[in-house]
Amino acid sequence: MYIEKFRTDKYDNCRIPGIITTQKGSIILYYECRSRWSDWAEIDIAMRKSTDGGKTFSQRKILRSGGGKTVNNPVMFADSDKIVLLFVEEYRRIYMMTSLDDGETFGNLAELTGEIVSELANFTVIACGPGHGTVMKNGRYIVPFWFVNNQSDLHAHRPSDISTLYSDDHGVHWHIGEIIKDERLINPSEVALAELENGEIKLDKSIALFEEGTKLSAECAKILDDAEQKVTIVVVGKDNQSEENPFFVDEEE
Repeated sequence: MYIEKFRTDKYDNCRIPGIITTQKGSIILYYECRSRWSDWAEIDIAMRKSTDGGKTFSQRKILRSGGGKTVNNPVMFADSDKIVLLFVEEYRRIYMMTSLDDGETFGNLAELTGEIVSELANFTVIACGPGHGTVMKNGRYIVPFWFVNNQSDLHAHRPSDISTLYSDDHGVHWHIGEIIKDERLINPSEVALAELENGEIKLDKSIALFEEGTKLSAECAKILDDAEQKVTIVVVGKDNQSEENPFFVDEEE
């Protein structure tokens, strides 16, 4: 089943999907609709809903229109009969909307940036998720996010760190959790979290996968370097005599 297709309507592509199940059993898919591939493109946030267990989905509904701006990184979660949506505008401002009718409508737009800025100075890029947030057993809302402080390039996604946003009053006030530092993490960005049976929130698996990916990337680079050293170009001259020359890769290509 295709939910969205590449280059449909006015959108070039749809990215950053998430999925939740509501208290009534509905399935909500939410995602970005991009005018072009860039993270800084004009982006709308859309959703489709299924009330039959995923057999069919509603028509696309725009939850937040970019209106010429980048509106991105939607994160959604359900708290009893309330559905909470967080998203970012221009990688600088975080907003929240809620639904009390099983995702039929979203309203009560509130900006969270003001509360967050006081705890996170000098950031140049910020983005929640993507994916979904979590309501812990104790009622705490918790959403992963990543941020950048790069005053020389305000659009850069590096250097970056990760942390969490949390609320203990059902989204009325939000705070920043501990900034996660780990020597294995090099410029981490998009991150997912989950609550374990004992109530702990763990990111260890994400960190381990990131570390494994970095290691594999380094191994692949070494294999390519070794292969380049073994490759030679055989040139045949006018006298039909062959000559071997080393093979070099143009780094600018």
